[in-house]
Amino acid sequence: MNETSSRSHAVFTLTLTQKRHDVTTSMSGERVAKISLVDLAGSERAQSTGATGARLKEGAEINRSLSTLGRVIASLADMSSGKKRTQVPYRDSILTWLLKDSLGGNSMTAMIAAISPADINFEETLSTLRYADSAKRIKNHAVVNEDPNARMIRELQEELAKLRGQLTGGGSGGSGATMEEQYAPDTPLDKQIVSITQEDGTVKKVSKAEIAEQLNQSEKLYKDLNQTWEEKLLKTEEIHKEREAALEELGISIEKGFVGLSTPKNMPHLVNLSDDPLLTECLVYNLKPGMTTVGNSDIEGQTAQIRLNGSQILAQHCDFENVDGKVTVIPKETASVMVNGIRITKPRLLKSGHRIILGDFHIFRFNNPQEARAERAEVNNDDDMDSTSSYREKYASGGTLDNFSLDTALTMPSTPQHEGSEKMQEMRNDMQERIDQQKGDYHAKLKSDAEAKVELEELRAAKLEMEKHMLEQKETYERQLKELGHESATEASETPATEEQNDKRLELAKKVFQQWRHRKYVTMAETILQNAATMKEAQILSQQMGKRVVFQFCIVDVGHCVPSSYDLVNMGIPGEEDDCLESTPKPCVGVRVIDFRNEVVHLWSLQKLRQRVRRMHQINQYMNRPEYLQHFNPESPFSEPCMPEFSRIGDVDVPLAAVFESRVRDFNLDVISPYTSNPIGIIHLSLEPSSAEAPSTTLKFNVGMHEFIGFPEREGTKVHAVLFLPGISDESGATTTTWITDFDEGPVRFESMHSMSVPYPSPRDTYLRVSLFAKVTEIHLDKLLSWDDMRDTADKPTQKRRTARLPESEFYTEDNHDIFSRVQIHEITDDGTYQPVEVTQSSIMDAGVYQLHQGLARRIVVNLTHTSGDTLQWQNVTSMRMGRIRLIDASGNSPGIDSPVKEVPIDLVAPPVVRDHADGTSNVKFVGRWDSTAHGSLLLDRATQDKYRVQATLLFNVKSPKLAQPMLFSLDLGMQIRSRTFVRQNSLFALAALWNPVKIVHSTVGIFNVAIRPTSVKRATDLWRMNTRDDYIKGEEQLAGWTPRGVSLVRDFIDIEKRRRRIAEIETARSVLSSKALTVPNLASTAELNEDQIALLKRVVSLWQTKKAPAEIILNPTNLEPPSNGAAFAPRSPSPSPAPAPSLTATVRFVSKNPTLLKSSYLLTPDLTNTRWIRRFVELRKPYMHIYSTDGDEINAINVSTARVDHSPQIAKLLNSSSGSQGQGLKDTIFAVFAKSNTYIFRARSEREKIEWILRLDQSYFSSEGSEESA
Repeated sequence: MNETSSRSHAVFTLTLTQKRHDVTTSMSGERVAKISLVDLAGSERAQSTGATGARLKEGAEINRSLSTLGRVIASLADMSSGKKRTQVPYRDSILTWLLKDSLGGNSMTAMIAAISPADINFEETLSTLRYADSAKRIKNHAVVNEDPNARMIRELQEELAKLRGQLTGGGSGGSGATMEEQYAPDTPLDKQIVSITQEDGTVKKVSKAEIAEQLNQSEKLYKDLNQTWEEKLLKTEEIHKEREAALEELGISIEKGFVGLSTPKNMPHLVNLSDDPLLTECLVYNLKPGMTTVGNSDIEGQTAQIRLNGSQILAQHCDFENVDGKVTVIPKETASVMVNGIRITKPRLLKSGHRIILGDFHIFRFNNPQEARAERAEVNNDDDMDSTSSYREKYASGGTLDNFSLDTALTMPSTPQHEGSEKMQEMRNDMQERIDQQKGDYHAKLKSDAEAKVELEELRAAKLEMEKHMLEQKETYERQLKELGHESATEASETPATEEQNDKRLELAKKVFQQWRHRKYVTMAETILQNAATMKEAQILSQQMGKRVVFQFCIVDVGHCVPSSYDLVNMGIPGEEDDCLESTPKPCVGVRVIDFRNEVVHLWSLQKLRQRVRRMHQINQYMNRPEYLQHFNPESPFSEPCMPEFSRIGDVDVPLAAVFESRVRDFNLDVISPYTSNPIGIIHLSLEPSSAEAPSTTLKFNVGMHEFIGFPEREGTKVHAVLFLPGISDESGATTTTWITDFDEGPVRFESMHSMSVPYPSPRDTYLRVSLFAKVTEIHLDKLLSWDDMRDTADKPTQKRRTARLPESEFYTEDNHDIFSRVQIHEITDDGTYQPVEVTQSSIMDAGVYQLHQGLARRIVVNLTHTSGDTLQWQNVTSMRMGRIRLIDASGNSPGIDSPVKEVPIDLVAPPVVRDHADGTSNVKFVGRWDSTAHGSLLLDRATQDKYRVQATLLFNVKSPKLAQPMLFSLDLGMQIRSRTFVRQNSLFALAALWNPVKIVHSTVGIFNVAIRPTSVKRATDLWRMNTRDDYIKGEEQLAGWTPRGVSLVRDFIDIEKRRRRIAEIETARSVLSSKALTVPNLASTAELNEDQIALLKRVVSLWQTKKAPAEIILNPTNLEPPSNGAAFAPRSPSPSPAPAPSLTATVRFVSKNPTLLKSSYLLTPDLTNTRWIRRFVELRKPYMHIYSTDGDEINAINVSTARVDHSPQIAKLLNSSSGSQGQGLKDTIFAVFAKSNTYIFRARSEREKIEWILRLDQSYFSSEGSEESA
């Protein structure tokens, strides 16, 4: 201080701290306040104070500090008054930096000014008042700084208290609320209205339901805030895992130091297949539910979800509509959108694997993971589809003029030519890699075969033994012929043949054998006769299930399996290819399928027909059970996953003799239908040499397709031709014409030129196959059926012959046997014996689950029973094994945890025991020792969870002396592995059975159908023994005249072969006769012919005369129809040795239990000694009657499909009834079931129950009985 001003200029700071502990939240908080008392020094003037030296410097610093404080106060005042925000210069002096929080921070500022009323201090007083005025204009809002969590918890507590008050007390809860009317206790919360006065004075009406919802949200937030850091960390980790799982579904994998991208696992998406990914700058596009729009990214204001660039991409190009996982592409008008190489203008449903081209260069592949998983049983995996589909795409993209036709070029994207060559090179490299991989696999296979050298040595030894046996047999026959007076071939030859003659004879013999090998007419006739009953059965099921599908036999020749190129491009590779039809040597017998609903004709193999018939039976028995039928597709046995659009209407073979002679040749040839063997029109085409460069091993030529006459458009439209060389370039080298429409009754004008090639040199009989396809109509399909009816009717005699009845043993037809199997698993007990384990059955359709214990020795006991007697004898069990260990969940699906181990053999404890009973039943029992540890599977070693089961497949081969090969049986066994100390509590189990009924048995059963059929006949005279056309099939009355084709089909094929051979011979003769190298012989120089030459000429002329072909001689009515006088008068072979019986093969099929229960009750059956009655529980599930013991184990099954019922009480005399007084009552309750090979007697509790059983077995029993009595 001095005489004129204060020199203090000091700052005094007081710090206050308040601590508080909240019991409810277990949190401690503290509040800190700071009070700054500032004594400001007055401004000093050197003239007034007269300060010099250090005092003068101090006064200058004080003035500068006060000046800075003034600027700070002025800036704060301007900011408070709303003026432009400026930077506050706190850093200009130490004083303002110390007072930063007190001036402009979270504080309250007050200033006390000391002024003097003297006039001499007027300027200082005025300056001080300006200071005070500026400080007065500083407006700060003091807010208590507290922990954010603590503040939020406090506010939530207040809000919760307020909401609880509003919810419980109507409108009285919380400040500002008004009282509302009272509501009844049962009034819903959303009907109870509460009025709340808000802070701004407005009244808001809300329901108590909204208050309750807000209360729940606040409580949830309050609970989250009260969590500890450890709990929050665990929750954060869970959220992170969920986010990673969601990202993995979208195809993004995030791990430590690794980020991976893959296609999404659930959402349909598009995968970019373009050569340069920068064209679209995105590799995968997800197609979310709803509509996804594709547009041009170069247009401003674009709102499309998928934005592509390019001149051919419109502003609104196309839409992808995703509805319930089904994606449909909807092209805009004039937009360039192609699917599988075909440009589309209408909406198209996409399938997984389809290829999409947008604009010129944007190529995508569509993937639908859910659809792919759903169709995995009949659709191949994506990799296979991609590779094969790319192979098929050559019909619609890239290459030279030799590889595609005009229609393909029109649908091609305008890709530059050099890019196409680069793609072809990449495709060649890819194919080379695949070939190298296959080569490595073959080397590995050869290496494994080399390890089996011991087996090869055994085969060589057996071969030597057979050759020795055949040599001895040959010597025996020669000795017998010599005794009969005939000379052997070696003795008859006067001069020994030279080595050159032997080679010529060998070549001639090979040529003859090859020629006869191609003649399969007898084999085809035998196949038709043998499978007629199966064909009839398929047609009956088609009519019973209301499908407009007609089955019939047909002859499949070389090239008939080549489909239309348009079907290959549009549909891709079918999901279920018929490998048997592809691999069977041609010609062969196939199945022609006419689908009236899709208006298409396609082919099946006989193996595929048998598989489909089994599926038809399975679905037919579920037709009245919608709860089971929903798991099947009723259309699947009658159609294909990818149905073709075009049907083959005719074929024509063009000889290539003119091609080999490099001359032009025009043809007008008949087009022959492959199903009627009749001409359907005439095709005009030409062959001419090609000037294109080709390797020395290839001969190029051009085919000019001109017109096709005689096929009206009312029978089919979109007519096109597929050209290929059978056996040389079936699908890979085929070329296709553009389809033709709007031709009405006129000719189908192709007017196209196609370049083709043939290997050089090639046989002279090489020909070009031209197959015509069309989208046929019902008129064409009806014509095919009319031809079948006409041919079969023409072959039938006008009057029925009365012939002698032949026993069934004279026919070599298919024989069916039902085999009932019963399997038990035994475990060793404490006393050292093996006892059967318990089997739990949760429903009647559940086969059962074995309850196994860990670490115990086990044995498998199999019991097989049939009622066929001596017709099917047991001989031995050759092998028994267990394999395919897998885990099954509660819904019956496999979560993918399968055991990779192979099948483990099960050693038999003792030889099988065969027992034949007097009632015709035969039983074989065998026991095997099963070591579950040999599988090395964790599923069999650890305990199984309650809702899961382990399923394994038991396989065993049973040999019969009647069959050439053993019968293979396969049965799935479900099991649960329990701990060794596991014991089922009977009391708890009985209580749980009230809600979830579970039956305890000790075995699982299965029914197998064994179909035994002969392989082939040894003589043509036995063809009638293979005929099954007259076999009765239930329901054939509904066929309305339809019958399976007979041997007339083979005769029609022979006529086609003759016509084809004549055309080839005429063409060859034409080329020879037109040759200038021929010279006319000089008749004057011709010498007279001797007798030997004349005889030779007569023999040649006789050979040229028309004679019946061997097939026509063999396929005569004598060999095809049974002898009229009986089997004893059947034609015999001239060979003295008796005809050997054909070898038999067996097909074993598992028959699932029918879910439809027609009748069930307890019945009495006689025991084996017929001295007493045994109580059994019987269920009728067509076609079987299932018989159970009183313990619940199924012990037998009776096939009643062809059974006859008898209600006569006279059969009671067969039983040794000891009670005479009950004899009449006993007769009234007994009925008999006469099955195919045995008779079964049952006794009901009352006569009414007996009648109910008889009517369930045969509804027309009593009506037919009455008609017989009246007659």
